[in-house]
Amino acid sequence: MLFSNLVVAAFIAIAQAAPTSHVQHERRDIAHDSKWIKRASAPRGIKLPVRIAITQRNIENGHGLLMDVSDPASPNYSKHWTAQEVADLFSPTQESVDAVTEWLASAGIGADRHTITSAKSHVGFDATVEELEALVHAKFSVHTNVNTGNDHVFCDEYHVPHTVQRHVDYITPTINTNTLLKTTIVDRSLNEKRGINSVAALPPINLGPANITTSNGFDINADTCYKGLTPACIRQAYGIPAATLAATSNAMGIFEDGDIYDQADLNLFWKNEAPNVPSGTGPTLRSINGATAPESQATEKQQKNGEESLLDFEVAISLIYPQKTVLFQVSDSKAGANEIFGDPFLDAVDSTYCSNKQETCGAYTATNVVSVSYGLSEADYGRAAETRSCNEYMKLGLQGVSVVYASGDSGVASREGCLGSGSTFAPGFPATCPYVTSVGATQVNSGAAITDVESAVSDPADSFYSGGGFSNTFAQPSYQSAALKTYFANHKPAYASNIYNASGRGFPDVSAVGMNIVNYDGGAQILQGGTSASAPIFASIINLINEQRISAGKKPVGFLNPTLYANPSAFTDIVTGSNPGCGEAGFSAVAGWDPVTGLGTPIYSALQKVFLALP
Repeated sequence: MLFSNLVVAAFIAIAQAAPTSHVQHERRDIAHDSKWIKRASAPRGIKLPVRIAITQRNIENGHGLLMDVSDPASPNYSKHWTAQEVADLFSPTQESVDAVTEWLASAGIGADRHTITSAKSHVGFDATVEELEALVHAKFSVHTNVNTGNDHVFCDEYHVPHTVQRHVDYITPTINTNTLLKTTIVDRSLNEKRGINSVAALPPINLGPANITTSNGFDINADTCYKGLTPACIRQAYGIPAATLAATSNAMGIFEDGDIYDQADLNLFWKNEAPNVPSGTGPTLRSINGATAPESQATEKQQKNGEESLLDFEVAISLIYPQKTVLFQVSDSKAGANEIFGDPFLDAVDSTYCSNKQETCGAYTATNVVSVSYGLSEADYGRAAETRSCNEYMKLGLQGVSVVYASGDSGVASREGCLGSGSTFAPGFPATCPYVTSVGATQVNSGAAITDVESAVSDPADSFYSGGGFSNTFAQPSYQSAALKTYFANHKPAYASNIYNASGRGFPDVSAVGMNIVNYDGGAQILQGGTSASAPIFASIINLINEQRISAGKKPVGFLNPTLYANPSAFTDIVTGSNPGCGEAGFSAVAGWDPVTGLGTPIYSALQKVFLALP
């Protein structure tokens, strides 16, 4: 009670300190602070990299424009926009840029101290804590993350002049909790224990040695696939044909953050599990901010770093070869700790999004399909920053890009735990963004044939359950309304409104097998689990369908979700299993869409038929 009273008093003091010319711009939801311990005031003299995101024009029209080219009932389906058309439509006005820079100048931060990105989307400068507190009328404190021991600097709320507010989306670092003051030497994080560098990784779960022996990667007994899923098993599960096409415009993209593959393990996998793939086959590197890949097997094995990348590429390449893959590689997300997860990738493929003079800004074109097996909790960021980031995926969709995200491996919790006192569900981001396709995990039941209906993944020993639930940031999108209406009419969960947000965007959208995946890592054949496998499996299916469309003279499918929800019969409905967490049973897999497995697992032939019939 004493701590609560102190927090309330602090809020009152901040509110009184802000002049009447200023309004509160953002405030953290301190009810979900169980992982943070407030230690002390932030040191006054330390410098912070400040970024002001300037409001974009016409952003309120983005959803409708995306539906116009993505809804299968639209006459404009697949009539995607160019990158320049998208940039021109959403670029900030000069009025907004002037309003922000004039405000900064009045505070003593003139043109000699700040920079404006070429697209006029952000203003950046360095400021001491003392300067920033005076500018935004906030109180910055040092908070310790109880899971990692790291100290972070952020505030509970901040203010801007009311004349400026409509010109600013958000300011960092303010309520964003990712700004590191120092990194502890204590190894407490799940990722570090699993050997993953990225703070946002959904690290694959090592289930032990595989002991799967096959004389040929394509000769497999369908009745024994449940013991370990090879590429041949995955093909049989969903009816995926052997790939034969390789359009030069259709390489599949995979994003990796702080996790680096080694070629020797890929070669072992090709030799033993995917003999159709020649030795030496690997992705084409698209380095972001100086990242490198691959590394040696000895280094990978010593640092226990690479299992995420290896799983992604061993799954994807084995399914889409002879098509190529592209690796969008970031060395370590800690280097950009002030950013929303995924920002380095978005910067690299869209110069209008860059928030400062990035090493890699607009250097690459996004591939038609991009698979991402990473994510954090929605609660780590402010609503405005998450919305801005999510809108970037909307822009990619307008350009015909399909972005596929893993839904998470912690059931109704995020990989960082639960909210509030520990019983409130914690959806993950960016999987909850309505402009990405979120993929949950299933499993082949013990003793079942590979073609039998799967169940939602259940691995109590590793607390691995399909990530799913409802967003606290994003409202239910129009393409999902019918499916969710049916779900709540027939299967409404009996949880109080403070446990989950029934009006939020539901996720995942679909699912694919994510348990007992045969993988090579450190020279050994092992079994892995995670939506980290499910996402590239589904992304590979979409990439193969794009090959068929391109061969037929059509464009890539682009944003997937409106077509997926309009065709639920293209999926095998999963009706068993659940995704517990936060001390609760979670949600259950039921008939129709559910927040465990989405629409279900893909039926390749049905999806191909749907997408090939569209213009």
